[in-house]
Amino acid sequence: MDLGSCVKTRQIWPCFLIIFGLLLGAGCNDAQSPETMYRNYLYRLQNVSGLEEATSQPMTPMPRFPQHRNLAMSTSDFRIGLFDYLKLGNCNLMHMVSERNSGLGRVQRSSTRLNYELNFYQTILHCGENIQYQNGEKDPQFFIKIAEIREYKSRVLPIIYWNATLASSEFRSFTSTHTRPLARNEKVDYADITAALDYLSAIGERLKSENDPPHSERIEHHLKTLQSTKTLGKLLQGLHLSHYYLGRATRLIERAAKQNKICPYGKKTRQGQFLWNIFMQFYIGEVQAYLNAIHEPSQQILTSVRRLQSSQTVVTPKAFQIFYSALLDLNRPDSLWHRYKKRLSAHTAAWQNLLKECQLLPQQPNPG
Repeated sequence: MDLGSCVKTRQIWPCFLIIFGLLLGAGCNDAQSPETMYRNYLYRLQNVSGLEEATSQPMTPMPRFPQHRNLAMSTSDFRIGLFDYLKLGNCNLMHMVSERNSGLGRVQRSSTRLNYELNFYQTILHCGENIQYQNGEKDPQFFIKIAEIREYKSRVLPIIYWNATLASSEFRSFTSTHTRPLARNEKVDYADITAALDYLSAIGERLKSENDPPHSERIEHHLKTLQSTKTLGKLLQGLHLSHYYLGRATRLIERAAKQNKICPYGKKTRQGQFLWNIFMQFYIGEVQAYLNAIHEPSQQILTSVRRLQSSQTVVTPKAFQIFYSALLDLNRPDSLWHRYKKRLSAHTAAWQNLLKECQLLPQQPNPG
């Protein structure tokens, strides 16, 4: 029974249970919301400092992962005549060409297409060397055609690899910022995620060696690992949220230190003790615990994403370059990762200054 039907039938007790369950669920979800945590943290800082927060800019929305049409690259077809097609049977390639030209073959998923092209390329690399014909002579024109096909495949494989990895629907789902931040009670087991990304990167690195093409039998498995979760999107939202609220909290703490009202002249005060309680219970106990939950997984996953991006040999579309630079790049000083780390360092320094002013910093042992 849903809420609407129980109201219509005036069954009070079932209605009460449904409403109570909805409210309980909403309360549990709110308690695990990092934004609720940060707002409570700001509220506590305002209370102990006696300061009203200055007008702050609203949190800017995060960039969205580019649309598929702005990422996918097309390849031209390589056409051969009927006689050359029949000769490919000598290399066990005729059935593969037929498969590609079938109705299903023309609508393959990008990962299936990559599997097909890698298998085809591995086979054609060894095609033709020892083929003999009825007159005992090799067909030079056929060998020319084989060389042309090899050259064509080596040119299009990097494009197909790009389509199957960073331009794929699986990577889009994994990276999508159209999701909530990682919840406080969520744990990220990033070992499988980094293993999947590193497997995809290894394919790209092997593609750079034309005489040693990679195998990709498990590409579907690893892409499914990425698709089954929006982990990176959640982590990016967590970093974005933390960057915003840490900035607001830092400004409050710096103002409190500048006004010197909590611990005037360095005296220990009741307000100073309240400040210490906030630091331990709400910053260390809640905020720092959340930052620990998102920091290491974000760094490890973004490192693997960087390897995957570096394994590409195509010129990536401008839309992806913009998204990558803003949210995924570990090296750019204006990327989300570096802006978050800078904001965290400033927040730590602000706390140290205020606690020092109140003589609440742990004393360093005297070596003498």
